[in-house]
Amino acid sequence: MHSRPLFPIIVQVSGLLAIIFVAIFFLFQQTNRNDLDTSLQRDSQSLKSAYDISISNLRQQMVVLATVFTSDPQVQELFFAARNMVRAEGGGPGADESARLREALFRQVSDGWLSMQNSFGLRQLHFHLPPDSTSFLRVHMPDQYGDKLKDVRPILAEADDTKVAQSGFEIGRFYSGLRGVVPFFYEFSDGHKVYVGTLEAGTSLNDMIERLDQDLDAGIAVTLRHSARDAVSWAELDPDGYTSNQECACYIEASSRPDFITWLDNGLIIPHQSDSPLHTSLLEWEDKTYLVTQFPMRDFLGEQQQGRDPVGTIIMWQDKTELISTWRNNQRHLLLALLVAFFIATTLVIWLLNLMRKGLQYRVDMATEELEKTHTQLDSLLAASPAVTYSVSLKTHAVTYIAPNVKHKLGYEVHEVYDHPGWWGDNIHPEDAVSDMIQSDWSQWEDDRVVRRYRFCHALGNWLWLEDRCKIVRNAQGEATELVGSFVDVTEQQETEEKLRVTRKRLELIIEDFPGALLIEDERRSVVLVNTAYCRVFRFEKNMKTLVGADARKLMSESMTVFDDPDSQKLLMKSLLEHKQPSFNDEVIFADGRTMERDFLPVSEGDKHLGVLWIYRDITLRKQRESELRRLATTDTLTGLTNRRYFLDRLTQELLRSRRYDATVSLLMLDIDHFKSINDRFGHAQGDEVLRVFSRACQESLREVDFIGRLGGEEFAIALPGTGTEGALQFAERLRSTVEQTSMPLSDGTDLRITVSIGLTILLTSDLNVDTPLARADSALYEAKHLGRNRVVVASEVTV
Repeated sequence: MHSRPLFPIIVQVSGLLAIIFVAIFFLFQQTNRNDLDTSLQRDSQSLKSAYDISISNLRQQMVVLATVFTSDPQVQELFFAARNMVRAEGGGPGADESARLREALFRQVSDGWLSMQNSFGLRQLHFHLPPDSTSFLRVHMPDQYGDKLKDVRPILAEADDTKVAQSGFEIGRFYSGLRGVVPFFYEFSDGHKVYVGTLEAGTSLNDMIERLDQDLDAGIAVTLRHSARDAVSWAELDPDGYTSNQECACYIEASSRPDFITWLDNGLIIPHQSDSPLHTSLLEWEDKTYLVTQFPMRDFLGEQQQGRDPVGTIIMWQDKTELISTWRNNQRHLLLALLVAFFIATTLVIWLLNLMRKGLQYRVDMATEELEKTHTQLDSLLAASPAVTYSVSLKTHAVTYIAPNVKHKLGYEVHEVYDHPGWWGDNIHPEDAVSDMIQSDWSQWEDDRVVRRYRFCHALGNWLWLEDRCKIVRNAQGEATELVGSFVDVTEQQETEEKLRVTRKRLELIIEDFPGALLIEDERRSVVLVNTAYCRVFRFEKNMKTLVGADARKLMSESMTVFDDPDSQKLLMKSLLEHKQPSFNDEVIFADGRTMERDFLPVSEGDKHLGVLWIYRDITLRKQRESELRRLATTDTLTGLTNRRYFLDRLTQELLRSRRYDATVSLLMLDIDHFKSINDRFGHAQGDEVLRVFSRACQESLREVDFIGRLGGEEFAIALPGTGTEGALQFAERLRSTVEQTSMPLSDGTDLRITVSIGLTILLTSDLNVDTPLARADSALYEAKHLGRNRVVVASEVTV
């Protein structure tokens, strides 16, 4: 008999193995690449976070340094006198007397200016006069003054308008850098304050990025767009100057390493011009690989106005040569390992194919030889029949007949069966114990017919599963004399059933360990699978195995009591079952307070509905954490009141509501009188206690719809929805009286009493945003302070 050539099979199998190994290689390569990209992205985010923290600290430092100068009484006297003299001399830069005061102010701050230059890297100190933020004195360039900056320096305009300290990056006439601008007030002996102007402290980014370079072992550069710098700066630049680069159409504001300029000149790196919060890339340079991280540089106005183009780009780079080299080596090692594995697998497959071919060839040859000895017609019939017929004497237990195809099915010759009286019982697997049935009392059978399944030893020594269908033949006296029947080879069916049992068992284990409550029901709404977690969540006392096959409708009806709102849940679940559309992450509240997340997934094959899958996950802890995070984000930690941001958000909502429904909302601004002196005399701990006692007194006076927030320091605000000016005035007077009567014991046995000044206004339909009513209330508050404190003043725009 001619055998099929082996070479084409080897080629096909080798090709299939090659495809499999190539797919494995690309899968591992992609996985490793994703891991590398994730690591690089995380490193980029860390670099950006470090930069953001340093910028935040430097901005706060500039505000503090400017505040130091505004606190100097002599500086206050000189700047206040200068403001009055400039006005008297016609505004602008003033005249001779203004120049004299400018020189005196310069001499007064010179020592502090030089000290802060050396200690903190202070680069500029600038006094401005309202209303146009006119430059009165540039301490860093005393010969340049008199120019109006309000239209080109938004940070000055904001500080001048709001009378609140501001900070941020901004490009100026001569310098660009981080600036802190604080309002300058002159305080009279009676405590009344007058707004004089603003004082600006600024510094460059050079010192900061040099420190970051050392701390992070990463280069840092700051570039500015030509359009952003040219729109503001004068042609005569500062002594340090800007370095312009034509390749990137930008100015180099600062760079911690010289490599950056070389990269720009060679076009190896281009500042990213989009608004993308983070852009990451790799740069190859001189046998090294750098992780380049870019993110937009926003000036003060860009931080205030969303959608405004950045003024430049922050570029940070870090040497990742070792990491990239290790990754590439791993890829090469992976490829080499897969090539070796492919060679071994191919060799093994070729050897097995050759061995199988020989074995199969041998068996085919033996079968062919036997078939040629048997009658052609009988062999054809027997070969076509899957069953081997037989008869066994119940007296001698010997086989009295066996079909010739026993040779084909079990490998035994017919004469071998006849010559061996115990052939049947000796070849049945001992563990199946069917041999006992052959010698058993046939009268004990429930029926003359029986179906048995057992393992039988093939002539070659392997075990086959046979399904034996037999019948008892009785004589005229009713005695069992013979057993006749037939058996078929069901080895494949038996193995398939066993695999199905194992698969089902594995599925049950997977479902049991699934991190959530799970129930599967079929198209008739009978329970197919359920895990222990489901029984625990819905408090079923039955074992999960006893629930399999149960009516899912009845189970769900019994479980409705666990829900906080059973009726609505019943309707919702009914709708899900009717529409058969997937639903994920539905939050469900239980009666015991737990929060569950539910998934509903219909199962179908084509257009045929097979059932549904219910999954419940306990997310109670996650919801509690989310609630706590929301509380922390909206609460002032010292007083327990809402913080400035949350209060302004709520006030904005009230402003919108008042416009839509023509509703009345009153707004109070409150400031604890002489709070600074309390801190100075009794310490900040006692000052903090004053803030807490004052906050409690305010909260106890509020209605449920009212809300209060701490705006900063000793300054508070209260919103009274639905309360007009007269009612708000009565409330403010009651609160003022309550605070006045509140006392706090001190350690020396005396009592500390406080008073509060209150400014009152209402929200008007003409208010474009909450800044306008806040400014009115703030003006009324300052009038209350000016009139002697411990009083309520209604804003002049409001009619009582």
